[in-house]
Amino acid sequence: MDKSIKQFALSAVLLNLGILLGRFSGFLREIIIANNYGASYKADLTIVLLTLPDILINILVGGALSAALIPNMVSNPKLAVRLAFQASLVLFFTFTIMSGFFYIYSEGLVSLFAPGFSGDLRTLTHDGIKYIVFVIPLFVITGVLTAYLQSKDKFTVPSLGTLFFNSVIILFLVIMLKTDSYSVELIAIAVLSAGLVRYLSQLIMVKYTVDSTKFLGTWLIDKELVTRYLQAMLSGSLIFIFPVMARSFSTFSGEGSLSMFSYAMRLVEFPLLISVTFITILFLPKLAKSYELNIEQFKEQLLYACQFVLVLGLASSVTLIAATDTYVELVYGSSFGIAELDEIKALVRIGLIGLLFQGFVSLFISAFNATKKTNIPMKVNFIAALLLLSFLSLFKNKLSLEGIMSSLVLVYIGMFFCYLYFVRNWLFNTNFNHTYLSYYFFLVIINLISGIALYLVNSSLDGNVLKVFSIAVFGLLSICTSIVLHPFIRIRIKNYV
Repeated sequence: MDKSIKQFALSAVLLNLGILLGRFSGFLREIIIANNYGASYKADLTIVLLTLPDILINILVGGALSAALIPNMVSNPKLAVRLAFQASLVLFFTFTIMSGFFYIYSEGLVSLFAPGFSGDLRTLTHDGIKYIVFVIPLFVITGVLTAYLQSKDKFTVPSLGTLFFNSVIILFLVIMLKTDSYSVELIAIAVLSAGLVRYLSQLIMVKYTVDSTKFLGTWLIDKELVTRYLQAMLSGSLIFIFPVMARSFSTFSGEGSLSMFSYAMRLVEFPLLISVTFITILFLPKLAKSYELNIEQFKEQLLYACQFVLVLGLASSVTLIAATDTYVELVYGSSFGIAELDEIKALVRIGLIGLLFQGFVSLFISAFNATKKTNIPMKVNFIAALLLLSFLSLFKNKLSLEGIMSSLVLVYIGMFFCYLYFVRNWLFNTNFNHTYLSYYFFLVIINLISGIALYLVNSSLDGNVLKVFSIAVFGLLSICTSIVLHPFIRIRIKNYV
């Protein structure tokens, strides 16, 4: 037990460090764009072109590769590399054809993801998208390698993928700014180069862990695997499409609105990824294995995963809501005026309310994927997406950016309660839930007290250094206190003493 806990802790640290570096590089990329283009048509254009490949991958794949492949790789590890090789061949061929289709109908992508663009901005966006879509096959087969490495509990290199990608993009942005040579062609080359670097980084890791003769043999891609992939693709793409949908409708609020909404979403996604998302990545292989071998162990692991999400998600959201002014000004303070900063602050506060619920939704989806019950997330996410799309379409000319963000948060809250109903037999029919009721209550109280104290302290401080230090202290204090109060940890401490 102690050895497994240490391995889990080490994997969590390495994975979180990689994600953290990736998000910091993403922040640096956004700061470069914000400092040089502000909230202008160039900012809107650059953001759309740089983020479109990820958006399309999230819609077309949406975590389905890990959801479909990892359970099979875990249950039959000797054939994992063969499955990865065969999946790469099939998906590269399929998505190359799809990229050609996107090239021909790239005008439709502009209408879909930036419906408020018009005139020269629409033309430039169309010109850039035509070439950027050809990075999609690279992104997909990179996802296959990620699934393989994670099934082997190798999280470090996959977690650094975003860092590698953003580093190449930043290099090209700096070159463009230094040479005063802004063009959609250079942005397209930057995205294609970044995608290739990320793929090669994982290919090298896979090459040094397997024997190439294992690539050949019996064909492993069957009807059951394809069905689960398609179901996971639909459910995963829909969960990723919610913020994309919200961002698309922000274009109806005028020039610069898309970039403003994107800047705010970046600040909301950052704590989500470093405090919650890594948990779903770590637990997916473990849940898949335990569900095959021991259902009670599966329930226990899922309960602990939920408690991880609760502790880290609650501390992150409350801390950053209490310190939103410092958080936003630290990242974008030198890029915008007071009015723009106030708008971003309002959007971030609203978005952070949904962070905890979004974390639970992601975890529950991973649990269903691990048990190969991919049809349930597909149905829930489809209904939620339909409701959000209907609401935004009906009120697209009346909703402010805050209204759009609030709609997004309400959808996450609704999905949380819906998923909670479906996982009730896993979470509430265990021997653990009654013991933890008082613990959950104290978690909420601790974080509320910490948030109020942080707000009062930060209001009396001058200088960002002291404010950032206070954010770190109160945030870590909340997390550490929550961990120490956990019944399992208390028993360990008591036995040790």
